[in-house]
Amino acid sequence: MGRNLYIADLHIGSERIIRLCGRPFADVDEMDDAIERNWREAVNPGDTVYILGDLAEADHQRAIRLLKRLPGCKVLILGNHDTKEAALAYRKSKLFAGIRRYEKIMDSGKEIILSHYPMMDWEDRQFGSVQIYGHIHNKDLPEIREYYRGKPCYNCGADVVGFAPRTLEELMGIKEESL
Repeated sequence: MGRNLYIADLHIGSERIIRLCGRPFADVDEMDDAIERNWREAVNPGDTVYILGDLAEADHQRAIRLLKRLPGCKVLILGNHDTKEAALAYRKSKLFAGIRRYEKIMDSGKEIILSHYPMMDWEDRQFGSVQIYGHIHNKDLPEIREYYRGKPCYNCGADVVGFAPRTLEELMGIKEESL
């Protein structure tokens, strides 16, 4: 049985996001090549990758072409840049095992709540559920860091996780390193 991996905010093909987030790429081709290379190193054919929104901003066909070449079962949790037009293109591509706005799964014996957006509180938190989110990219706002300190919630934004899908355990380690 394969593993679950998580990543958000790929923004495939977006020059704007390279500038906005200070991504270490000269252009979209370099960024997309790095995403493809890193994905191939991280993901096995039997794995499931949850993409937590903002797959692309404008060129949805470019994102579809790139993801079709990559291993793993793919599930898309829609984000703010995943427009109705984009969602329709993604559905027609039959690339994704599911396309949703929110998802609840089990991973490593833990209930996982998946959303593009970080939440102050989430379903079943009082019973030990974990939140995985994106949306805020690499914005390191002290109030967010302080609020989430000690809480089981993890940012899987591409800018935070090295542009590669990560397991829950890896996300936990990345959070610990940043505290």
